Amino acid sequence: MRKQTDEFVIQEAENGNYEAIYELARRNLHGYVNIETNKEKAFELYKKVADESDIIDGKYMYAYCLYNGIGTAKDDKKAKDVFLYCAEKGDVASKYMLGIMNYYGRGVDKNYEIAKDYFESTIESGSDRQKCDAKYMLGLMYYNGRGVEKDYSKAKDYFEVTTINGTDRQKNESNYMLGLMYYNGRGVKKDYQKALYSFKVVAENGNDKQKLDAEYMVGLSYYYDMNPDYTKAREAFIKVEEAGNTEAAYMLGLIYYYGNDVEPDYEKAKVYFEKSAATGDLSSSYMLGIMHYNGKGVERDYQKAKEYFDKAASNGRQNAKSMLGQIYYYGNGVEKDYQKAIEIFTELTNSEKTNYSGVANFYLALMNYNGEGVERNYIKARELFESAANNRYDEANFYLGKLYYWADGVEEDRVKAKEYFEKAAEKGSKNAKDVLVEYYNEN
Repeated sequence: MRKQTDEFVIQEAENGNYEAIYELARRNLHGYVNIETNKEKAFELYKKVADESDIIDGKYMYAYCLYNGIGTAKDDKKAKDVFLYCAEKGDVASKYMLGIMNYYGRGVDKNYEIAKDYFESTIESGSDRQKCDAKYMLGLMYYNGRGVEKDYSKAKDYFEVTTINGTDRQKNESNYMLGLMYYNGRGVKKDYQKALYSFKVVAENGNDKQKLDAEYMVGLSYYYDMNPDYTKAREAFIKVEEAGNTEAAYMLGLIYYYGNDVEPDYEKAKVYFEKSAATGDLSSSYMLGIMHYNGKGVERDYQKAKEYFDKAASNGRQNAKSMLGQIYYYGNGVEKDYQKAIEIFTELTNSEKTNYSGVANFYLALMNYNGEGVERNYIKARELFESAANNRYDEANFYLGKLYYWADGVEEDRVKAKEYFEKAAEKGSKNAKDVLVEYYNEN
């Protein structure tokens, strides 16, 4: 029927030929030589074929229109019933759609396990196009651990197929997911250059939203690469920030705050951080706290800094909690409160991020060393300083040197003390450098 004229198809449809009615529905759906697009009429014709004949493709298209609201109101329940009938007859396209419905919970309760079964069945007996669609969905399932255990390796295998054989949308989304995998080191070795390649594909070929999302990730890949290109990163962030991406505003704030291939500009950094913080970005709130704490780009204001840190810490940001612990320890903007500091730092010792647990152990060690908020306990101080040093808090080495130099809680060991002082001095500790001068003068 596809090669027949409009006149012939219309005549055959009027004569009750259901193959012709199905073809006429297709032409009304998409438009043809002398037939204008008419989705409502297409739906009526598909319904007639579905109700009055055994043409599975007609029943499938009737359900497909119901599912997508093409020429009629959406009706997930009715669509599901028709897809189930077609699937029982072996229709692969209907199996795929049932996978989609179970995956998203449309017309049925969300059920990833059932969705997975339908997608795998589609791969077993579907066309190349249908197989590719199902592989893309299975890639998402393995990436996110939906209905299966997370398996980035399997996700990667599926996405690599759909970057080549998928629709334009699937190619872009699969490239984006592969970019994320290389960017975060999920299932693959972290590789910012490979991530950059995938994100650039999407930035060049995606729809407007895909392009902006990918361009932002292009900026991040340039920024965090082993050999960063801050200029290209800044160009990417400016492009997406102007389009309304406030995460890019935060990154631009960092670039100007730290002077990444530009002159440090705290005022410009503050503008970007405030723009991002206004949308609820906690990283920007933290950086504004740092600026007020250190008086960079603004007058030093510990109280204002504490407000920003409180906001970020109340939402779980450990860097902000660490700064609050220091505020209470030193009494900056508040009365000194060692108990509050101990409470905060004790919580942070369990952090999976070693830089925060290192800071926390150092300050807890310092309080035990000085007898601040607790009884002086050199043995406990040494244990905590050692833990802080192991987590790369280098100033802890200076205090370990002092413990061994003065035999506080340990046997005197000037050689070991010197080793600790040298470790701290190598990392820039002025205190350690001063002590070493005295040590060399004495010896």
